[in-house]
Amino acid sequence: MISADNAHAVHPNYTEKADPTNRPYLNEGIVLKFNANQKYCTDAVSAAMFRDLCKRADVPVQTFTNRSDMAGGSTLGNISNTQVALNTVDIGLPQLAMHSPYETAGVKDTEYLVRAAKEFFC
Repeated sequence: MISADNAHAVHPNYTEKADPTNRPYLNEGIVLKFNANQKYCTDAVSAAMFRDLCKRADVPVQTFTNRSDMAGGSTLGNISNTQVALNTVDIGLPQLAMHSPYETAGVKDTEYLVRAAKEFFC
């Protein structure tokens, strides 16, 4: 199952807020979201399956995790998994200024999501 939402991209004005090794950028691909406290349901198996799907669709993949000293959000993927046990991956399109009136995302990332969805459903 794919739980699709958005993901925080590295904001050019606040680069220090991003994890130093997981830094999604606009127009560079779909983001796999991980969380040590399991706020996202991505695990090694579902991530590998999704990476393979994206490889077949020629879609780049990035990773996101919060800095270990900063709390973050969650998605509905974990709630779904309490009812149906499926390999599930939390993904998102990178964006700047999430939950603000100025949310900004990349056009290429939308195209990447369409290609990945076609590969998943067809």
